[in-house]
Amino acid sequence: MILIEGDDGLIVVDTLKNRFEARVAYRLLTRNTNKTLKAIILTHFHLDHIGGADGLKEEFGDSATRIFAHHSMEFERSRYARVSSFYTSRIAYQFGKDPFKYCADDLRPCLDTATVTDSVSDNDIVNIAGLKVQFIHMIGETNDHLSIWIPSKKALLVGDNVYNSFPNICTLRGAPTRDANAWYHSLSRMRKFRPTYLIFSHGVPLQGVEKVDAALVIYRDGIQYVHDQTVRLMNHGLPLSQIVEKVKLPTHLKTSKMLLEKYGAVEWSVRGVYDHYNGWFEGEVEQMYPLSKPKLAEFIQELIAADYSGSVYDKMLDHADLAWSKSHRHFQTTSTLLADQLKWGIYLCSLASELGESQEPSKRKKLDDIEMKLTESMVQLNRGNMIAYNFYSTHMHFKGVGPVATILNPVQHFPLNQAFEVLPYRFKAEICEPYLIMKLLLWDQFSPGQWNGYILRNCVIEHVTDPDEDHFDHVINLSSSEFRQIFSKNANPNMLSISDENLAALTRFLSFID
Repeated sequence: MILIEGDDGLIVVDTLKNRFEARVAYRLLTRNTNKTLKAIILTHFHLDHIGGADGLKEEFGDSATRIFAHHSMEFERSRYARVSSFYTSRIAYQFGKDPFKYCADDLRPCLDTATVTDSVSDNDIVNIAGLKVQFIHMIGETNDHLSIWIPSKKALLVGDNVYNSFPNICTLRGAPTRDANAWYHSLSRMRKFRPTYLIFSHGVPLQGVEKVDAALVIYRDGIQYVHDQTVRLMNHGLPLSQIVEKVKLPTHLKTSKMLLEKYGAVEWSVRGVYDHYNGWFEGEVEQMYPLSKPKLAEFIQELIAADYSGSVYDKMLDHADLAWSKSHRHFQTTSTLLADQLKWGIYLCSLASELGESQEPSKRKKLDDIEMKLTESMVQLNRGNMIAYNFYSTHMHFKGVGPVATILNPVQHFPLNQAFEVLPYRFKAEICEPYLIMKLLLWDQFSPGQWNGYILRNCVIEHVTDPDEDHFDHVINLSSSEFRQIFSKNANPNMLSISDENLAALTRFLSFID
């Protein structure tokens, strides 16, 4: 709970889990003032922020006391309510305690209604208790998240969009994966206010313009690094398991107090970013119709128990072949295939392909031959589903020959605004120079208003669409066609008519781009 004292009244921001906690906190915070409660502002819909709202209004306010929230809060609360029983047990695991035992035992409602009187939108400005209050919609920990700017106090209240830990981009308690791209753009927007005070809903506030800005920079760059490198490796075609292994924060970010993995975790966040863009299916055919856990355990038990004198690789493939044979014999007598046997066979082939022996030509041929038979049977089994049929068929015909489709280079083939936007996602983190800072401003003299700034810092590239020329070290005139040619690596930057200093900067910048 945060208390703001205005000229003629009080404003509370966030109200804890329930009216009982809220009452105690409010009395402590107001022990030195007699001013009345004019308004309650809810930064987002999470239960520990809204639970005491109605209780505070009833006990310490009056009918004129207003409760503010973003207009999308009701949607977020309704979505939560649909699967609340599922979430409740997961919350207990995440926090190590039953979150609602205190109220369920007393047979009283556990969740207050938090009756919002004023739904606000981005950049709405309201005068409350003699203070000018600006509401800023900043997607981050939730999609309905508000930050509150008090210009007269140079104070920015950021709710749960900043705290002293790497953020919970993908929370284990269950929730849609947070939009990491939107989150770090929200942090860029926070910086533009140049706040003297940065006030979290959890944790100790920060004071001092430079200190606050440094904290926001390191926080946004940590989120951007994980997001951009996950997206980059997805575009390289790496499977999720390899992306998780490769995406690690550089030491100077990992050791920052703002990014210690005390609450969120980088690995969970990588998985969350992948899921945000891709969903649950990773593109492997064995994942389309996976075996149930009990059935998989049964098959693994049989595999382990079977006597075998050859290698593990050959044992896997022989059992995969056996699974196909069982299904084939069953089909010959009943005209039906054994789906679980085929799934098991394909699963074994997938595991065998990860072993070193699969790289030996003769061993690889054995794997490919068995997998082909299994895949042909799965094609036959799934003729009724167009997508499954196409996936199995394409896998069967194009396995091992490279990409099935033409891969477009966004810089070369996408609309220009998107070409500028996706450039940071091609940053080669493996050659990152942690403390290198480069600031390039690209502009096209033939396209008024076409300015794009790129700031290389903390092993990320920030794309700035409203740049201030004075803040950039190098201003380079680059036409749209030259941009496409240079950044898609189809032309040498030496062809440009620019100064030697700018050419050297651009060439070095390009060395960090895929």
